[in-house]
Formats: sequence, C-alpha cells, structure tokens
Amino acid sequence: MKFLLATLVLGLPAFLMGGTLPVLAELGTRAGQGLGRAAGRLYTWNTAGAVAGAFAAGFLLPRALGYRATYGVALAVSLLVGVQAWLASRREEAV
Repeated sequence: MKFLLATLVLGLPAFLMGGTLPVLAELGTRAGQGLGRAAGRLYTWNTAGAVAGAFAAGFLLPRALGYRATYGVALAVSLLVGVQAWLASRREEAV
C-alpha cells in the first residue's frame, strides 16, 4: 500500500521532471549547438542545480526560514520555473 501511494504521489512529478532534459537538449541543438555539447551542458547544470537545491532544502532553508517558509520557497521556485518554461515554449512556437 505504501508503494502504491508513493507511486501515485511521486510518479507524475518524477515523469515530468525526467522529460525536461530531452526537450531542453532538443532546443539546444536547434540553437546551433551539437547534441553532445547541448546535452552535456544541460546535464551539468541539471546535476549542479539538483545538488544545490537538495542541500539548501535539506540543511539551509529549514534552519534559516522554518519548514513552512521553506515549502513556500520551493513552491515559488517551482512556479517560476514552470512559467519560464511555458514562456520559452511560446517563443519556440512563434519561430
């Protein structure tokens, strides 16, 4: 039952997060970079961001802001990234 609940709660977000890297790699190749270079840069920044975000969310922000404010920061950052991705997709459609 715990596995099913965890799959239901985390499955869709994990699927969507995993789908961003191939999409961004495609945009990088359209921008004139080779696939290897675009994917390498994206993977580097993706990994660095994941490490920094996990460290901040686990160790820095709860101590500095408390858990409730940390959740608010996480929500705000997620919304900001989502809006930015949506705007980038609209610019790509216009081209």
